Amino acid sequence: MGDNVIFLIIVIILIVILSEYKKRSYLILNGNIIYRNLNSNYNLESLMRDLIKNKINDIDNIEKAYLSFGFLKIKLNKPHILVVNGKIDYEELFKSRKTVSFIYNILKEKSLKLSEVLYAIYLNDKFYVVKM
Repeated sequence: MGDNVIFLIIVIILIVILSEYKKRSYLILNGNIIYRNLNSNYNLESLMRDLIKNKINDIDNIEKAYLSFGFLKIKLNKPHILVVNGKIDYEELFKSRKTVSFIYNILKEKSLKLSEVLYAIYLNDKFYVVKM
């Protein structure tokens, strides 16, 4: 009898978790507020209050945000460090979906050589360069 109760509790917990996962509606996606997913229970004012509480001052830095069990969950965009000490990090380049020619074109625009770059960071469709 005890094993059946434990099994039933586990099944109920899984149902709750899966139903919460299935009905996930993004409130922010790639820096854009999805207004149609806001409602009377969680409106724009609630969203702004939670963003301030989480010390988020730039929505552009949010990859996605959604409610989970009544709490705002936020996933921030991560910067891609494409160049370190004058060398291209090909793994990060692949993750960023950019090419080597993209880096060289940006450096050419900035009149820089790859060997002159301490860090090159790509975040929110912007390329930042720190010279050596």
